[in-house]
Amino acid sequence: DAYLSQLQSLHETCEDLDATKELHILYSIARKIVLLNDSSIFEHIIRDENIVEFIGMLEHDPKNPVERGAYRDFIRSGSRYKEAVPIGDPATESKIHQSFRLQYLKDVVLPGVLDDGSLPVVNELIFFNNAQITNYLQNNESLLKDLFETLHESSDAEKKRNVVMFVRQFSAMTKTLPPVYRVSLYRTLSQHGLFYVFEYALQENDQSLQVAAADVLLSVLEQDRALVRSYALAQMRQDREGATLFSLVIRGSKRAIGSEIQLLCCEILRILLDTMLPPADAFEMGNIGAGESEDFLAMFYEIYAHSTMECLLKITAKDIEILGARDKRSAFYVFLCELLSSMMRFHGYRARSFITSSGAFDSICLFLSAKHSFLKLAALRFFRTCIGLQDNVYNKYLTGNDLLAPIVELFVSIYPRDNLLTSACRELFAFVASNHLPSLLSHLLGAHSKALERVPTVLENLRQAYNEHLDSLEQIKNGGMATPTVDTSRRSVLSINMLVGREGANHGALSTSNTDGGGPWGSHAVDDIEDAYLEAEDDDADFIDDDEGLAKVPSKIARRGRIGESMRMESMAKQSPELKVLQDCLEQYSGGDSKPLLIEELVVGKKSERGSTSPSSLSVDGDSHMSVVLDQSPDESAGALLQTRGEFLDTALPLKRHVSFNNGAAAVGCNTDTSESLGNAGMANSHVSV
Repeated sequence: DAYLSQLQSLHETCEDLDATKELHILYSIARKIVLLNDSSIFEHIIRDENIVEFIGMLEHDPKNPVERGAYRDFIRSGSRYKEAVPIGDPATESKIHQSFRLQYLKDVVLPGVLDDGSLPVVNELIFFNNAQITNYLQNNESLLKDLFETLHESSDAEKKRNVVMFVRQFSAMTKTLPPVYRVSLYRTLSQHGLFYVFEYALQENDQSLQVAAADVLLSVLEQDRALVRSYALAQMRQDREGATLFSLVIRGSKRAIGSEIQLLCCEILRILLDTMLPPADAFEMGNIGAGESEDFLAMFYEIYAHSTMECLLKITAKDIEILGARDKRSAFYVFLCELLSSMMRFHGYRARSFITSSGAFDSICLFLSAKHSFLKLAALRFFRTCIGLQDNVYNKYLTGNDLLAPIVELFVSIYPRDNLLTSACRELFAFVASNHLPSLLSHLLGAHSKALERVPTVLENLRQAYNEHLDSLEQIKNGGMATPTVDTSRRSVLSINMLVGREGANHGALSTSNTDGGGPWGSHAVDDIEDAYLEAEDDDADFIDDDEGLAKVPSKIARRGRIGESMRMESMAKQSPELKVLQDCLEQYSGGDSKPLLIEELVVGKKSERGSTSPSSLSVDGDSHMSVVLDQSPDESAGALLQTRGEFLDTALPLKRHVSFNNGAAAVGCNTDTSESLGNAGMANSHVSV
């Protein structure tokens, strides 16, 4: 103390004599005292009798001799300390002053002086002072009661303003405290009327009051969202007259676009509606209000969802045209798109119902025609989120309203430029292809294949993915058997059944070129194939295992044994290209110790009375399994007897049938009671001879 007093006396003398060199020496001494990193020295420095003269020595920086600091004038100004209500404790008031001075030294006087050793000492002193101040205020019931009653009882606008500013500084002071302590503090303040401070300030015309209230509300949300949500629910249940806290926040998000209060309110909305972030009240404080999230979302979508998205839902194409890069509304629209995407991801059926019924898709589609890329990217991110959910309701809505058309048009218009927009479009289509989304694949290839021809790589990926989807459906139909496939010149994958069918009357329908809505990728073709699969599954429910049917297998239709080499070569020479594909499959899966089976003939019978043919077919999967699909004559049973490597899988024929295994041979036959159904279906007489 004596040393500091002597330095202060010497400093006053040097200033009176205008001794610049000596004042610079005193600055160096004061600086080295700070760098001693002793907390007791800092406690002496910030005392009332020492602080003014000590920071006066730090005003004479030799590196800046022209402009002196005015630190003493700021500290001497007593008007900066205001009491919203009397503290009533001198020790606490002293701690408040000390914390203020330490913060001033850290941020203004010594920012270039404090090193890594002295800075933690200052922070530690600030932390302990703030903890003592907060503890006193939180436990002083009478002080808190007087503080918040001022807003209700006083008519003095200045006193009410002081209350709001006091709450803001009190909240800022607690930011250095542990989260558990802050949660407890906010809940204590909420019991005395903290939320009324927000409602009062957000309704005032003074923007500084609005910013102060929104800042404190944001701090509360970061620590305890459940507290704010439970208050909003309580307001709704009480059915009070006047504006609610939630409605005031929504109003603030649309007021003075681009201002600080508008940005704070948007962030408050984002945190309130984000139900996936872990609440801070999990720190051994109990999870008060955590079960009210669903009630909160129900309230939001019932009362506030339309008003929150009002600006987005009312936008028109003309509004999009006049939006500029520096227009503050552009950033707000981007925020609404992001908020809607978050709602779609986390709010489930409530968001789905709101988005599909409100016309939000149509509004966001308009941004794909905007002049600036960041608006287009905002819309693309929304659609990418929607498709990424792989929700059938969203997918049907997209295809039913042709909402992918603007994306295709945008992609084609900017191709082949390589930029962020093209990358985003490519990634979207790649996701559709890699995840085999059938409804979107069918829609893109059926309605937009001509437009996508300008981007052949993307179109090829979509086609390949769609063909893989068709193959998976066929495997399901065949009970898990993989059907051999053949690549045509169009790089389309056609099943063996399709190849054989080209010999029949359906050749034209199966070999049509790929046009919009036609060919194997057209939506009609897909519907027919999927309907056939569903009918096949329904018929499989009638499966009957009947051993007696083995006796009814006609020898003229099926036989087993080996074929001589000469007969084999002669028969292979007569095979059609389609049957050679089947023959290759049989040779691949035949045993090494015996000659492979040979498809000697595939006879397609006469046309039925209805004038159509229905060929038989063979399929072999990757596990050496073989199946035969046989059409039955209306007047006799049909069957087949096949010799393989001892492995056999049931036929894919959706008819009543029986299966028997005998030393590696399996006989499959159709019951005679299926004749009527086959006849009604218009099937032709045909058989396979092996």
